[in-house]
Amino acid sequence: MDYARIEVIAGVLARASDATVAVLAPDVLAAAHLYNVKALRDTIWELWTDHNPDEAAQARKRNLRDRAGVRRSKWHDGGTQAAPRRSDNGGDEKSLTRKIG
Repeated sequence: MDYARIEVIAGVLARASDATVAVLAPDVLAAAHLYNVKALRDTIWELWTDHNPDEAAQARKRNLRDRAGVRRSKWHDGGTQAAPRRSDNGGDEKSLTRKIG
């Protein structure tokens, strides 16, 4: 399994309970071998929502609040760069850029 898929799995399930992870693990690992990164992210959220809708909804809400936004970097020459950050809810950088741009 490649790093991108591992990152998606870890990112989406970071706020999942141990019980949820234990139940979803076989299906998530099977999906990781079948789907691209975006489809995997969507599938994990769908599996989680089907298994425990309240826990998944709380995690989505918190992910949006904590991770969506803009990352600012300072360069050595004094310049700065702003880049949109991606949440684990599957929101893409282009839609975020449109919202802030």
